[in-house]
Amino acid sequence: MSGSKNKVAVITGGCGDIGRAIAKGLIDKETSVVLMDILPDEKGNECINEINAAHYIKCDQKNRSELEAAFNEIKEKFNRINHVIINAAVVEKESFEDIREENWQKQIDVNLSGSFYAAQIATQHMLTQEPDEQGIRGKIIFTSSWVSQYPLPDALPYIVSKAGIEAMVRAMAQELSDRKIIVNAVAPGLLYAGLTKKCCEENPVFESQLEGMIPLNELGTVDQVAAMYVFLCSSAANYITGQTINVDGGCSVIKRDKI
Repeated sequence: MSGSKNKVAVITGGCGDIGRAIAKGLIDKETSVVLMDILPDEKGNECINEINAAHYIKCDQKNRSELEAAFNEIKEKFNRINHVIINAAVVEKESFEDIREENWQKQIDVNLSGSFYAAQIATQHMLTQEPDEQGIRGKIIFTSSWVSQYPLPDALPYIVSKAGIEAMVRAMAQELSDRKIIVNAVAPGLLYAGLTKKCCEENPVFESQLEGMIPLNELGTVDQVAAMYVFLCSSAANYITGQTINVDGGCSVIKRDKI
């Protein structure tokens, strides 16, 4: 990755499947990676040791004061923040008529408000930095989801939160581009990871049903998704801003039988 040596990346939700895959991809490109997550320090340190990340900070994305303290710590330790990947999220499956207020609020607080807090605090730090050798002060990349535009049942608060992120990406990019901060999002599709992987292992029929929704006929991997974040962090993507890029095996174009 051209121009990436000695750069610093921060990943919220960094100890999850996608977060770790992104971290590994960036570390392979000689980027120092700081992971943020809600795991206790012991578990977080196990995570950074496993992938050779630079640092771990226990931080709840929905808590602005914790985010401010975390970013201050990172700036003091590394002097610069080049990339911030806002990846932490929660989801609770409920049909629309049964959505409980606490589940609505939790998903909005973490996925949307927390993403805004992280992005705003990151931006404030980036604006104090001189542009790098490529003329960029920093890059902010959100994790969205293909369901923000192509919803699935029983996930309305999650869908709304991700749609809000995509609107935020466009507005932020418009406002920050002249100050050399680039803003994008990656929207993963159906991945063989996390809860989906567990369900597929328990029920092969479920896996077949999911694959039936995907034009490329297979679930994606975290490495395939992580590759897009790594690309967006590279200088090759310096002319891309305000975009949400689907990495979904074609889910967003919908699989249809020939007529």
